[in-house]
Amino acid sequence: MDRDRFQNMYTLYTYCYLIVLFSQLQKTITESSYTETDSPQNQNLSLMKNKLKNYFQTQFHFSSLETDKILYGLEALVSESVKFLILLFIALSLGYADEMLVATIVLLSIRSNSGGLHFSHFFSCLAFTTAFYAAVIGLAQHPLPPKLFSLGLVLALGVFALVGPITSLMRPRLQ
Repeated sequence: MDRDRFQNMYTLYTYCYLIVLFSQLQKTITESSYTETDSPQNQNLSLMKNKLKNYFQTQFHFSSLETDKILYGLEALVSESVKFLILLFIALSLGYADEMLVATIVLLSIRSNSGGLHFSHFFSCLAFTTAFYAAVIGLAQHPLPPKLFSLGLVLALGVFALVGPITSLMRPRLQ
């Protein structure tokens, strides 16, 4: 990897870090905006979740809370996997697959500790994530002067220290 490519990747990494940490200023979108519809698709998903819940409880003797946590984890895993594949396809078609993968690695390391903005619907999350990746990759093409860069990083770390992790209101409680 040549020096310019490395500099672009490092800049991308730092912009990811800055944007995620500044997003801590955002409040989690409340559950009150989350409304389920009675569409046939939602009814089918509810039915499937109930069948899985019963299966876990009868076959493995999990409690209702344990089953809710497992189902939440499975739903998050499927949702994030689909979102990742869509974003990867977009990045591949635009020629930014390397940058997208670096941004994803950085975001995975940050997001697990920082929490962040949560959406109630898959498509609003996908739209925001696509715009977020586009902004980060676009900004990485124009590095900041080192002093301004360092100042932004220190401010972002301060915000993270003050606000701390933000968890989704839709996540099942641990107790």
